[in-house]
Amino acid sequence: MRIRKWRKMFQVIAPLLIIVALTMNLIFTFNALNREVQPTGSMNDPNIPSKTIKGSESKSDEKVWNVNHHSLREAIMSHVGQEVVKVAAKSLSARTVKYVHFTYSDPKAYQGPIVDGWPPGKERNLPRYLNGKERPFLIQPNEGRNVSGDVLFMIHSSPEKMSMRDGVRKTWFFYQSICKTRMTALFIVGLHKDPSINQRVRDEAETYGDIVQANFDDHYNNLTIKSLFCFKYAIETKWIKPPEFLFKVDDDSFVNVAHLEELLNKLGSNPKKLLIGHLLPNNPLPKLVLPAEKDNNFTKKWVSPSYMFNGPVYPPFVSGSGYFMSMDAVHCIYNEVLKLPFFHLEDVLITGFGAQNCNITLTDSNQFFAGPPLVSDIVSDDIMVHYTNSYTKNILLKMALFDFLQAKYNALIAQLGSKTDEKPWNLPSNYYFNTTMFQEEYVGRIPKAELE
Repeated sequence: MRIRKWRKMFQVIAPLLIIVALTMNLIFTFNALNREVQPTGSMNDPNIPSKTIKGSESKSDEKVWNVNHHSLREAIMSHVGQEVVKVAAKSLSARTVKYVHFTYSDPKAYQGPIVDGWPPGKERNLPRYLNGKERPFLIQPNEGRNVSGDVLFMIHSSPEKMSMRDGVRKTWFFYQSICKTRMTALFIVGLHKDPSINQRVRDEAETYGDIVQANFDDHYNNLTIKSLFCFKYAIETKWIKPPEFLFKVDDDSFVNVAHLEELLNKLGSNPKKLLIGHLLPNNPLPKLVLPAEKDNNFTKKWVSPSYMFNGPVYPPFVSGSGYFMSMDAVHCIYNEVLKLPFFHLEDVLITGFGAQNCNITLTDSNQFFAGPPLVSDIVSDDIMVHYTNSYTKNILLKMALFDFLQAKYNALIAQLGSKTDEKPWNLPSNYYFNTTMFQEEYVGRIPKAELE
């Protein structure tokens, strides 16, 4: 009787203990997600080596330390609780990075959700889309004879996003005029299905002279083709002074060009096979997101059906929101990617498979931030690239003229050799990069309603 009584108690208590253990595990996991984790290696400190994942020269496995900063973020995107726990358990352990082969299933036998615009039977031969048209570029600034300078920005934009392009011109690229490094920024767009929008793009290009329009249908799932047109333009244009680096960035990202100058100084002269960005290690995302119930497309942008790619993991790649490359890396990746079939995830194909096949080391820098935008990121000494939203973009617009005038005033004071403390703005010369002062003395004076 006593044994039977204890057995019944155990049958009641055991499930409760399991539930408590799982709850504690999830609490620990989400606490880890909310903690701010500094990735190993930073381009900010030359004494600390950046975390890198090397290419596949010998195709041998390599141990790297997987910091939970990246893998946990990807696990959140997957919306699978078990995966969060699994990744958290491995987040501080050494992981094996393998050479990833580009494989896919038979498209004729495939049944399931498809990538919008790329059904199983569609031709995936990339040279056909890049080189198969008589006029690959419909609009080119200065007839394709630009003076590039040191860095060429190729900014992904959509034909209809005139306001986004105008925001870039008035905010972060506004500051390049007071930088020592010579930079050129060009927007890359494709064709819109509405002819009137294409006409507006032509008018805008005539006004500003900073738009490249490539001959392809502009669509989210054609971002790979858009990036390859960026590379093609950078490689084939007859530059008066060829660029040394290409910086691919989206029009909803903000670039602190002053930090870019610091990065160039640290890199030294003529670095080879350079690719810097926000590194995403191997992750099993392709299998984790469920397809939509109402239509035949995937609910998430970052997944792949097996007819496009059926490997267990993606290769290590850097976030497509912004990455920085030496021109020799641009040449090699462009040539290697054209040998591969089309894949709709641009950053995976180009900075993952392309860099892997070029034997290029991916350099992770915590200055390339792919998380939610914060006001403090605008002036942070640690952030060079991050997303923008309407709130941060309006702050940037309001401070652009203010800071530009201050910089001009400081230059005038330096030219006159005056050391007077009576300045029109009682702020230090590095005001724009001082996070605390910016938030307290500038943002604090602007009503939030005015910024929205």
